[in-house]
Amino acid sequence: MEWRRIALALLVGAWSLMGQFIFNRIIFFYVANSEYVAASIITLHLLGFLLGSLAVRRWNLPIPWLIALSMATMALAFFFIWWAGVLWFGLFATVGMAASFSMLSAALAGALVISLMAPVAQTEQGRAIIIADTAGSVLGALVGGFLLIPLWGINASFAGVLAIQSLSLLLIPGPLRWASMACGVTLIALGQFASPMAGKHKDVLTVEGFPIELTQEDGKILFETRSPYGLLSATEIGGQTIINIDNRPLCSVGERWAGHVDPSAWDTGEIPMKIVGERENMRVANVGLGCGITLSGILSRLPESGTVDVIELNPEMPRAQELFRPLLKPSTDDPRVTILIDDGFRHFAVRGEGDLYDVIAIDVAWMQNMNATHLFSREMYQNLAKHLKQDGVVSVWSEESNPFSPVSLIIYKTLAEVFPEVIVETKDGLVVFIASPGRNDLVDFVRPEMQSVRDWMSGASESYPINSLNDLAMNRFKFTVTGDSTWERLEQKYGAMREALSARTEID
Repeated sequence: MEWRRIALALLVGAWSLMGQFIFNRIIFFYVANSEYVAASIITLHLLGFLLGSLAVRRWNLPIPWLIALSMATMALAFFFIWWAGVLWFGLFATVGMAASFSMLSAALAGALVISLMAPVAQTEQGRAIIIADTAGSVLGALVGGFLLIPLWGINASFAGVLAIQSLSLLLIPGPLRWASMACGVTLIALGQFASPMAGKHKDVLTVEGFPIELTQEDGKILFETRSPYGLLSATEIGGQTIINIDNRPLCSVGERWAGHVDPSAWDTGEIPMKIVGERENMRVANVGLGCGITLSGILSRLPESGTVDVIELNPEMPRAQELFRPLLKPSTDDPRVTILIDDGFRHFAVRGEGDLYDVIAIDVAWMQNMNATHLFSREMYQNLAKHLKQDGVVSVWSEESNPFSPVSLIIYKTLAEVFPEVIVETKDGLVVFIASPGRNDLVDFVRPEMQSVRDWMSGASESYPINSLNDLAMNRFKFTVTGDSTWERLEQKYGAMREALSARTEID
């Protein structure tokens, strides 16, 4: 019978963690950060495991009953938080239920593991050790994920772990414990004083001891801070002012903004404004602040009576963007602009019955990043359609340079699932999608050859999946597609179109 208990324990661990990742997938859309997501899943799982371990000591249910309850929990969770979910219960109630089911599932797993141990545990002390270990794991995940790393940084987190390890030596008898403690304290001190924070170099970005090398020799650091979504910095290199997240360039603006901005970001703001034209009391939404290039494109054509809601996830981004105000006119200091710190998906999911938007521009790069993929989902576009006028326009920027790449085709197909009119513009070497719930004249505002491109994309996208919350298909195409056979086939068939696609002509 021993091997049966071991095999069952193995299966309990497997389904318990599988279930946690399902719940976490739902929670992730509202706690969109890798450290917080990891801390959430570990904290919820271990806290539930702890509660179940304690409960089984008082209420000793048979193992078959615990397995049946585990199955019922997953079935009810499927119905309440996924099948019915937000449509029935609202956004925050759904997230709360996801967290509750997550802990309940873990609690039943904990009860099962303790029940499996019971016949082989020699003493009550054995159970107490397991329970104490689980409680410590909950505390460590909670403090480390939500307090130490986000608030005090990597160095302080290492120091905290070393301090706890050093203090634990007090519980171990023997002459070596004092020497071991001295080593621990020495390591903590060396770790603090020897960190890059002790002597900043102009070519190293550091926040709380987390160093990232600035590889360009002539680089100048203008701004740096820890944010919930990575190390946020602004650098000046070769006449370009750049916003970086974890040293990866997000956007840049030249010394003189005219002609020195990211054309795709500008087009994402300007093209839909040009299509809609001037309207009294015009309302615009811009998802993603960054350098503010898309916002400037919007403001360049916004009537004086119009307003812009900028929805930005990173609470530190507006401070970094202030450096771009002298470079971009108009910019965020425009009185028509309101900055909302919120996730773009959540903003449109919970927004009430307010005035409908005339234009919604999605200026989000890195669309396969975990913080952004859901902004390109069918559910996101459905939410946009609810808050957009029938003759309004949505613009979506793809960082892809190829309209026939898998990611571009998935975006096109997903947009077309929601909006009856979808076109594409590739004039600046990148792909900007334009969609509307009610207009049928969008093709009149792009180059003539874009009509053919749209027809080809419609056919080429048929074999690709739709990017939905249930199946985030775009993630599967990041760094996994080694070649683009779709583009090669189309190029062979329509070879003359290649030069037309790469021509960088202006929209009249």
